Amino acid sequence: MRSVYRWEGLLRDDAEVLLLIKTTNSAYQALEMRLKALHPYDVPEIIAFPVVAGSAEYLSWVMAESTTASHE
Repeated sequence: MRSVYRWEGLLRDDAEVLLLIKTTNSAYQALEMRLKALHPYDVPEIIAFPVVAGSAEYLSWVMAESTTASHE
């Protein structure tokens, strides 16, 4: 994607990649810390959107796949 933004007083126009990650509210803090540790930018765009609705089956899957036990 194309990103136009101001950084350190300069107008920038760069190619970037948009990454969407599905996780739970309780797992967000650890995810944010890990992303910051891995990302090359000083201030990476890390934002969270609330899920206001979704299919029960899908939301159950996200919850199940976002638990620590499912990754052991």
